[in-house]
Amino acid sequence: MRVLGVVMAAVALLVSVPADVAAQDLSGMWTITIQSPEGDQPLPVTIVQDGEDLKATGEIPELGPVEIVGTIRASRIRMEWDFFIEGMELNIVFTGALAEDGTLSGSADFGGFGEGAWTATRVEN
Repeated sequence: MRVLGVVMAAVALLVSVPADVAAQDLSGMWTITIQSPEGDQPLPVTIVQDGEDLKATGEIPELGPVEIVGTIRASRIRMEWDFFIEGMELNIVFTGALAEDGTLSGSADFGGFGEGAWTATRVEN
């Protein structure tokens, strides 16, 4: 009987994860701040969440449109941005988590050229 109880608890936990993700809708306007050797780089984006899938879009005046895609599973986030600069592609991978206060934070891998921290806060309307 104890094994059945453990299995039922595990199933309940697995079933509750997608509901928790859906309850944490990240859709809206955000500012992602990337900490780099050149200083903090703010990036305003609009995030659209569809289940676990995330898509962030924005624009950098000097570089053009930005499109970042990723996922959120429970509170863990992984996003990728194929960044083109001076004819070179740089794949930036953001990993991190959603905090209880609704902010996002983690580390970014700059295509193997270095790492830095990042944070994101929702822009209030």
